[in-house]
Amino acid sequence: MKKYIHILLVVILVMSSLSAGITLAKKKTKKPATLIITSETFHTGEKVQPNTPSPQLSWKSKTKVKGIRSYALLIYDKHPEAEKWVYWCMQNIPASKNSLPENYVTIQFEKGGPEKTSPNTYGFVSFGGGPYINYEGPHPGGDGDHPFEILMVSLNTNKTLNFTDQSSGKAGSCGADAFMKAVKGKTLAQGTFNGVFGKPVEE
Repeated sequence: MKKYIHILLVVILVMSSLSAGITLAKKKTKKPATLIITSETFHTGEKVQPNTPSPQLSWKSKTKVKGIRSYALLIYDKHPEAEKWVYWCMQNIPASKNSLPENYVTIQFEKGGPEKTSPNTYGFVSFGGGPYINYEGPHPGGDGDHPFEILMVSLNTNKTLNFTDQSSGKAGSCGADAFMKAVKGKTLAQGTFNGVFGKPVEE
């Protein structure tokens, strides 16, 4: 009898382990698909003069992705001195869209739209260092050129996410780390586009 009880306990332990393994496998996050981002304003890796308009952007998924409810966009500075300075931060881009025209910040201001633009590190609800009407564009300071990254993600939600940076001196603006944390687990596809903002031309 004791032998059968021992065997039964072993079977129960084995089944429990298998069940736990299946549960963990189900919870494992699926790797996001790839978004291909292109721009008519500039090419990836190209040096761009600061104070340019918000760039024209197009995107498409490398593979078919189901369940997209919205897109979110982040453009931030990757220079060590810049500490991930955010130039443009937008969410609630409709799932039906696959592009934004050049200088969309002005178009959005004048005509409106469903998209929500968060304050960037300059403190403007815009692209770069000026409001929609009095546009100035990015103008990074410090030494040398500034590499930047455009990050576009497709999301399984159209709810407004919290991208607010709580770090000292940037409270209330969109933060790159806060953006990435907020979209984690909700991203169906993502892509990046990299370039360099050159130093302003001295007159």
